[in-house]
This record gives sequence, C-alpha cells and structure tokens, in this order.
Amino acid sequence: MRENYGKIDKELARKFLSDHYDSFEEAYNPGSRTLCGHVEYDPRGLPEWGWDAYYPGGAIDAKVTDSEWASQMKFHAKFGHSCEIPFLAKPTENKYFGKLIFLMFFILIKGIFFIYFISLLLMI
Repeated sequence: MRENYGKIDKELARKFLSDHYDSFEEAYNPGSRTLCGHVEYDPRGLPEWGWDAYYPGGAIDAKVTDSEWASQMKFHAKFGHSCEIPFLAKPTENKYFGKLIFLMFFILIKGIFFIYFISLLLMI
C-alpha cells in the first residue's frame, strides 16, 4: 500500500478489490484470505465465522466511488466477484440453498443502504 499512497483512484480501487494475493501464503491464489474473497474455492473455509470448507461466501459485491462521482450520485458497483471469476452455485446449492437465498437478499439490502447513505452525505 505504501507504493500507492496518494495515487489511489477509482480504477486502482477496482483493481484492489479483485486482488487474489494471499499475504499469509505469499502467493496469488483465489481463497478466503484475499481481497476478492473466494471462500467457495477454499478448503479451509472460514472457521472463525462458522463457514466450513467451500462455503458459498466471501466478497460478492464491491462498490467504488470518489468525491466527484459521489457529488453526482454515481458509483461503480459489481455484484459477484470483482475479478470476473463466476460464482458457481451448483456444487453448493443443495447443502447451502437457504443460505444462498439469504445472501442474495443481504446483497440487495446492502446496495440499497449504500445508495441511501451516499444521498444523505450529499445533503449535508
């Protein structure tokens, strides 16, 4: 991050959100310890959150804006992984169907609150 201090713009922020660098393993590998957050590919899962191996979760939506865009009520939103690797529900749908429905509802509500929060900030 030091090399990017003062240089972070919308495009670089979008690039960060799709990053697959695992700082623990010191390698590029989609998994639970990356910013892009591919728990569905991780044999460890996230036990601290109660997610077992290959749990259908992680960073599944991303939003980027800056002060110029925020003043115009604009932002870039990406549903699904930022890296464009598709989330394939088929392998997990039987075991996690109820959780997948909840996750989709949560994403929708989170996006609505983000838009509402930005509009409140602009009213100040």
